[in-house]
Amino acid sequence: MNKLNSFFSIFFIFFFLIFFSYIFVVILIDPYDIFHQTKFEKINNKKYFHLEREYVHKEINLLRNNPNILLLGSSSSLIGFELHNYKNFKNKKVYNFGLSGVGPYEMNLYMSELIHNLDNLEKVIIGLDFFMFHNERVIRPQFYEFDYTNKFMNVFKLGRIILTKSCAKDTFLTLYNNMSDKAVSNEITFYGNLKSDLVYNSLLSKYGSNEEIFINFLKSDFNASKNSLQNYNISDKELQNLDKLIKLLEENNIRYDLFLAPVHNIYLESLMKIGKRDEIIFLKEKLANFDKFHDFMNYSILTDEIISDSMNLYIDPVHFYPIVGNEILDNIFKKSSFKRKQDLDLEKRYLWLENDSVSSKIINKIF
Repeated sequence: MNKLNSFFSIFFIFFFLIFFSYIFVVILIDPYDIFHQTKFEKINNKKYFHLEREYVHKEINLLRNNPNILLLGSSSSLIGFELHNYKNFKNKKVYNFGLSGVGPYEMNLYMSELIHNLDNLEKVIIGLDFFMFHNERVIRPQFYEFDYTNKFMNVFKLGRIILTKSCAKDTFLTLYNNMSDKAVSNEITFYGNLKSDLVYNSLLSKYGSNEEIFINFLKSDFNASKNSLQNYNISDKELQNLDKLIKLLEENNIRYDLFLAPVHNIYLESLMKIGKRDEIIFLKEKLANFDKFHDFMNYSILTDEIISDSMNLYIDPVHFYPIVGNEILDNIFKKSSFKRKQDLDLEKRYLWLENDSVSSKIINKIF
């Protein structure tokens, strides 16, 4: 009996040593950059898996930053805005809360939970895009992970993330990649934006040229599978969720602006090719009912960049560099002619089609 007791004692001691050693290593290496540990060269300095737990990473860092200016949006906002470098925000605390694949439902869910914890918040800028109003868009399950009113449950849920095979693997790979000095392909900054140059370099290494990046992106969005834009219809529920979000901000005396993000002309033209002009106009008309709406989804100087080996505005058909993001902010603050432009500028469309032979060739190839 004594031998059996000794065996179990040694077993449990050994088990807990391994368990707590594992927890210590995960927190030290911090593969998802959520514990804000001291960074050591060749150990945990570089983070390779921000996007694997993007939602948890950004929730925690948003609360830590407690910004004055907050940007909501999808991946176009996540990549296309460096708020901390924008001239009008130099004396403000800012945070880019852009998240891949979100829509008004998730934005409203987050803000409903978070707004009372953001006591410095003065203004919210809401970045919208055409796809987030797709009636077949899938809600991401990560939005159910955290309950901001229950700290114990949040600790439990963090533990649930740590105690997974993927976290163990990502911890090991983060340590291994740091020791090997491997380059980072995607990185979310302290201010919440995803570094656009790293996104572009990752796509370029995969596809080999800007033209191939554009071709493959369009094929992905316009194929015949479920959730493609071929099946697009505007979701009334998402319009209602946007209305709820705006009312929530107004009730809490938080200023806001919302904008429909620009896309490269080739994307607009692709939507026209599959007969979605009426949906575009309908969405613009609905969004124009909001006082602070700005429309950048049109044929314009922001969207007509020639597809070439050297591009300064667009990474792919819908993701743009921060230089475009700065132009959007400039026009919002100037209350420019982009505001409430509900139709499409067909004159600029025809002029663009005449001048951009590469885009015309790509469109003819896909459609």
